[in-house]
Amino acid sequence: MKARSTHLIGRPFISLACLSLLSIAAMAALLDGFDGSTYNAGAQWLDLQVSQGTAADTVTLDQTTNAGKLTITATNVAGDQTSLILHASETLDVGEYVQAKVTVLSGATRIGLCLAATTTITNRANLIYYGLRNDGITRGHAYGDGGSEIWDAPATSIPGWDFGVEVTFKIVRSAEREYQCWWGLNGNAENFDGSVIWPESGIPPIHVGFMFDPGLADFQGTVDDFETDLAGGGPTPTPTPTPTPEPTPPPPNRTLDDFNDGSFDTAWIFSLPQINGGDGPALTYDESSVAGKLRVDFNADNGGGFAFLLREDAFLEVGEAAYLDARQIEGTVGDLAIWFGMALATRTGEDQRVNVAYYTIRNDGILRGLFFGDGGAEIGGVEPALGSYGIGDVITFVVHRVTETRFDFWYTLDDMPLTRAGSGTWGGGSVPPIFAGLCLGVSENCVIEFDNFQMYKTPVNSVSGWTVIE
Repeated sequence: MKARSTHLIGRPFISLACLSLLSIAAMAALLDGFDGSTYNAGAQWLDLQVSQGTAADTVTLDQTTNAGKLTITATNVAGDQTSLILHASETLDVGEYVQAKVTVLSGATRIGLCLAATTTITNRANLIYYGLRNDGITRGHAYGDGGSEIWDAPATSIPGWDFGVEVTFKIVRSAEREYQCWWGLNGNAENFDGSVIWPESGIPPIHVGFMFDPGLADFQGTVDDFETDLAGGGPTPTPTPTPTPEPTPPPPNRTLDDFNDGSFDTAWIFSLPQINGGDGPALTYDESSVAGKLRVDFNADNGGGFAFLLREDAFLEVGEAAYLDARQIEGTVGDLAIWFGMALATRTGEDQRVNVAYYTIRNDGILRGLFFGDGGAEIGGVEPALGSYGIGDVITFVVHRVTETRFDFWYTLDDMPLTRAGSGTWGGGSVPPIFAGLCLGVSENCVIEFDNFQMYKTPVNSVSGWTVIE
């Protein structure tokens, strides 16, 4: 009887132990349920990092505003920044998924998952963003080496969505260079949004985390139940039928802004990477007084410097070229006080002279390009001699991205053939500047006129009507 009693008592004991072990195994996938009162009490999350835009936003992270969830509140939003918070140790292997539940409570934002190739973020190279936009649309973007976009997920409308509705997002690493993106309601990510095939030139992202992008408006949202696990161990469905990824043809040559609509396009993002005294120059935009032109009035009374106008849709992939016409309307001639032309930067909203290019003509008639690398060190430039130049002459600037790190700089003046001014290479730790736009360097008041900001997918020497002089 004693032996039998021991046996009968022991069996339930063993069963409870097994259940406990099973519970521990099931919970191992939950990296953070945000259940405590203090965010990041275990130091499992790295500090907030900015992959795009400027770092001017005020961000608060807490687990008390909405108990059991991480609440993200962004105020004083002005920098159009995209922020990432990566897990300190977790990485995504082939056959695993990362998943989280998110809401948008108020304001304008994107919020969701991210994957990164490194835990030290300086730009958007080799990143995936996938999550919820504040209009109830799922949005996903992937960026390869150099920050060029390699995937843009279809904008899927979430039925019945409203502020506060929780949406689950999941990224499955289905192969070494393939990622599947899923979303769903009620805790199940069962709707397939597409696959990302990572190019051989890029580094597949493995570090998991969450992202949010408040754009230019304050917002509040939540993140909950951040987890990873084997894709086969969770409810990862197989799409029916499984979409076969097809190569995306390059978009056609396109005009990003011909300045014909009479109002300044808010897609242009202003920044001051270099201030020479005071607060830097003040700019006034006028697109109505002269049809089809953008006139920029520069006031340097409170200080000079270099200003950029860049835009998110003007990034150069290898083989692409950006094109711009410009001329000086008012201001002095010959005193080196006015520079205008094209800019290159690694991000919009650039506020430092780091990994950028000034490709301009000075008001003494000298075409001048200055190239800056990591840390702001000057790494090269161009300075070709022009035959003649006078105020009011239109000069065309062309920048062609030849390889991942090399850019060629071209120009025309009046009716002269397209001429190569020289090249610049960003290597040895420098980051290639891929965003193109307008560059303006002034220490005196002036008026500059811009026209025809375009992007070309064809090689620069294949553009119809151009005669190239090497």
